[in-house]
Order: sequence, then structure tokens, then C-alpha cells
Amino acid sequence: MKWFLPFLGLIFFGELFAKYQRLVLRQSPIEANYLIIFAEAIFYGYVFYNIINRVLVKKIIVLFVVVFILFNLITYFVYHSFFYFVPALLIMGLFFTFIALASLYFEFSESDHVSFQKSPNFWLSVGVSLFFSSISVSLTLYNFIHVNRLRIFDISLTNFINRVSSIILYCCLAISIISYKPKSSESLA
Repeated sequence: MKWFLPFLGLIFFGELFAKYQRLVLRQSPIEANYLIIFAEAIFYGYVFYNIINRVLVKKIIVLFVVVFILFNLITYFVYHSFFYFVPALLIMGLFFTFIALASLYFEFSESDHVSFQKSPNFWLSVGVSLFFSSISVSLTLYNFIHVNRLRIFDISLTNFINRVSSIILYCCLAISIISYKPKSSESLA
């Protein structure tokens, strides 16, 4: 997890930049959102590449990350619109949810003595799959939520779901780091 703190720093500054674009510059935070989505694709691709021991899955991860970033760079520079950003985020979420669940399947099908609560890969996979699943629901229902002005604690339901899912993700990542034992046979990037 040597890249976890730099990843968190990049996400933090990306979120600050998005807030600055939205509140001070009165612009759409599209640049910050693309920066964040690229960082997530690279980081989660790197982490799952190091966790999964299957050569074919590793090749699929590398191919996906490269194609995903190239596609989004092209759509950013050609269209400069959120129209392509949301489907790209949904596709990335679906892919990493699948990879996270495949990682769980591989880990627990290959070993009879792995306990869920002690496995750093379990916590990482659960956090990533819950995060991207809830973000996907939030984005899919975005228009419905905003047309009906659905709110919790005076916060848009979309924002609430995204914040809670981020808290769950980072709690799971923290548990994953805490439960990681460098001398064990478990591999966490």
C-alpha cells in the first residue's frame, strides 16, 4: 500500500480543485473529475494487478486501464462534456466491482483457512465493490433524485450516497492496511 497516501493526497487535491472550480470560478468541475477518475483507475488497477495471481486477469486489468484512460482523454479533449464522463464512471465502477469480487473468489476458493476479518484483500475488495456499486446507483438515479428533490439531512440524496460510500470505502481501506502483515503470504499492493 505504498501508493495509498499519494493516492489519497491526489484525491484530496482533486476534490479541492473541483470545489474551487465550482464555487470560485463558477465553472463545471470537469477537469478535476477527470483527474480523480484517472487516479482511481490507475490506483485500483495497480492494487488489483498486485493482488490477483491470474495472468489473464492481470492482462485484462492493464488493457482496461490503458483503454479507459485513452478513451477518456479523447472524450475530454474532443467533447469536453459530462455526457461521456458519467457512463465512463459507471463502466469503471462495474469493472472494478467485478475485479474486486473476482479477487475475493480467487482468494477464498484457493485457500481453506482464510478468515474474512483477517484478510486485507477481503476488506479492500468489499470497500471497492460497495463504493462503486453505490456510486453507480446514485448516478443512475441522478435525474429522478433531483427532479423529486430527494434529500437527507438537507443534503441531496446523490451527495449523501456518495459521501457515505466514500466513508465506507476509506474505512475498509484503513482496515485493510491495519490487517496487512508484510511477512505473511497475503499480497496487498
